Amino acid sequence: MQLLSLDAPPATRRRLQNLRQIADAVNATSDLNAVFERIVFAVCHHTGWWSSGIMAVNRASGYSELVTRYGPPDEMPLSLPTRWPLETSPSRLVVDHKQPIIIPDAQTSSAYPEYRLDALARGYRTVVLFPLNVTDAEGRELAFAVHARQCVDVDEEELDFLATIAHLGAIAVNKAKSLKTERMFSARLQRTLDLNATLFARVLAGVSMAGIATIVESTLLHPLIIIDFTSDEFYIGRSPEPGLINERRWAELVRGKLAKELCGLIQRVAPSEFRQLYALDLASAGIAVTRSVHAEPLKVDDETVGGIILFPKPGGLDDFDFLAAQEATFALSAQLIRGHVAFRQLASELSDLFERVIEGAWSNEKALCSRAAQLGVDLNQTSQLFVVSHVRAGEQASDGVALLRVLNRTLKQHAPSAVVVAIGQEYLMRLVCGADGIPEKRRERLIATFANAVHLETGGDALIIEGPVVSGIGEYPAAFEACQRLMALAHMFDRKGWIRQRDFGPFALLISALDDKAVPGFIGETVGVIKTYDQKHGTGLLETIATFNDSGCRYQAAANQLGIHVSTLRYRLNRLEELFSIDFTNPETRFALSLAIRLDNIREGRV
Repeated sequence: MQLLSLDAPPATRRRLQNLRQIADAVNATSDLNAVFERIVFAVCHHTGWWSSGIMAVNRASGYSELVTRYGPPDEMPLSLPTRWPLETSPSRLVVDHKQPIIIPDAQTSSAYPEYRLDALARGYRTVVLFPLNVTDAEGRELAFAVHARQCVDVDEEELDFLATIAHLGAIAVNKAKSLKTERMFSARLQRTLDLNATLFARVLAGVSMAGIATIVESTLLHPLIIIDFTSDEFYIGRSPEPGLINERRWAELVRGKLAKELCGLIQRVAPSEFRQLYALDLASAGIAVTRSVHAEPLKVDDETVGGIILFPKPGGLDDFDFLAAQEATFALSAQLIRGHVAFRQLASELSDLFERVIEGAWSNEKALCSRAAQLGVDLNQTSQLFVVSHVRAGEQASDGVALLRVLNRTLKQHAPSAVVVAIGQEYLMRLVCGADGIPEKRRERLIATFANAVHLETGGDALIIEGPVVSGIGEYPAAFEACQRLMALAHMFDRKGWIRQRDFGPFALLISALDDKAVPGFIGETVGVIKTYDQKHGTGLLETIATFNDSGCRYQAAANQLGIHVSTLRYRLNRLEELFSIDFTNPETRFALSLAIRLDNIREGRV
C-alpha cells in the first residue's frame, strides 16, 4: 500500500483535512434527516462550492424532489419550487447512469429548463451532480449537487474529490438507516416480548375485549377484525382498503353485509397459526376487491367461540407479526374462555330453574320466583313457549352448547327479554307476549329465523313446536307437556319445521298415545296398497273412499262433491271391493279407512 508522503503539497493536505472534517461532520449523528443536512452544510464549509443540495428521485410521483439544501447565510429567502418533473431533471439521469453530470453554466443551459430558472433566481452558474447510490427512508434514490457562484472549470481531481464526498455521504446515510432499522427491530422485539405479559395482565384485570383488541392491533400494525361469538360482538380495526372505504363505513359493512361471510369463514377454517391465507371476496359489500386474509379460529373445548381475521399489508407478515399474532391468540382465547364459562354457568342455572318449573318441583313458589328474578326472569309474565329440536346432518353438526349459544344470540336480536334454555336434548324458548300470544306475522318471521339458525349451525333441519301461552308459574308443567305431545306427534309422522296443535286436527290427543311405529304400520296395512295403485294407474280411488265416508255414505252427495255421475261412483266402489276386498257396509271397515286416510294426511302435512 502506498503511503501519503509527509511532504505532500499543501493543497493535497488541505483536501485531506477537508475530507476528514466532512467525514467527522456527517458521522456525528445517526438521525437520517440530520445526516442529509450535515452533508450539504459540510460541503459548503469545507470546500469552495457556494451552495449544495440533495434531491430524491420519486418515480411514483414523477418528480425530482428536494430533500435538503444549504446556501450562504446572506442568501435571500426565495419562494421557489422544491420539485421538478423527472423528464427534464438531471437528477434522474445521474441516478440512472450512475455518472456525474456537469452543467458549465446553468443560467444559459437549455438542456434543463427548470434548473435554469432556479439558477437565475438564486444566482449560481456551474453545477455538478453526483449519484449517492443510496435511498432515503422512503426508498427514493438520491442525487447530490454542488453549485458555484461563477463559471468554473471542473477538472478530474475536483470530480474525484466530490465523488469521495458523495461516497462518505452514502456511507453515513447507510449507517443511519441501519441504526434506525436496528432501533425499530429492537423496539418491535421488546414490544412483542412485552405483549404476552401485557395482554394477560389486562385479561386478569377484567379489561374488555375492545381494550385487548386495541393492544393487539397496535402491535401487529395490520388491519384486523376480532369476532367474539360468546357476546355476538365484533372488534373492527382500521379499514383494509382506506383508498376505497373509510373506517366508519368499513365498520358498518362488517357488522352488516359482511357479517355472515366473516363468521362463516371463521367457523369453517382450521387453526394454522396464521400460516394459511384465504380469499375473501368483498363484492357482497359493494367493493370490487378480493383480499387475501389470515383467519384464525379461537376454540374452547373444541367449540369455535371467536376468531381473528387479519388483512396483511403488502409483503405479508414478518417473523415479529407471526409471534405477536400467536401471543394475541393465546390472550384472546383466555378472554373468550371467561365469556364461555360465564355463558355455561348462566345456561346451567337457567336450565336447572326451568326444569324445576316445568316439572312442578317446588315447595316454595316465592323463593323460586325470587331465584328466577336474580337470573333476569319474571316467571309470572305472560309468555308463549316454543320447543326447538333438530335433526343432525353429518359432520357439520355442533354440540349442544354451540347450538344453545346460536339460538340465544338469534333470539336476543329479535326479542331481548326472551330466554332459551336446554332441557335434555331440546331447547325451550320463552318469549314475553300478550294474552293472545305472539302475533301471527311476527311468529312466522321468528320461526323462519330459528330454522335458518339451526340449519347453519348443525346442517340439519329444525323442528319447532309452538306451545301454549302461560301467564303464571303454575301453568308451565301442563304447557310443556302439551309441547312434548306435539313433539311426539311430529316424530311419529316424520314432520319438520313449524309444528302447531292444529296441524294434527281433533285426533291429536288420541294419536299421541299411540306407539310411534304403530301409526305408519296401520296406514300401510289399511290404505298403502290403494295409494300404490292410484300412483301406478293415475286413478283417484283413495279420494273416492275419503269423500264417500265424509259424506255419510250418501251416493249423490259424494258424487256431487267428486264432480262425477252416481253410476261412476258406484263403479269405483265396486272396483275397490273387487281389487281390495273392501266391504263398505261394515262400519268398522269404514272407520278404519277414514282414520288411516286422516293419519296419512297428517303425515303428509295436508291437514
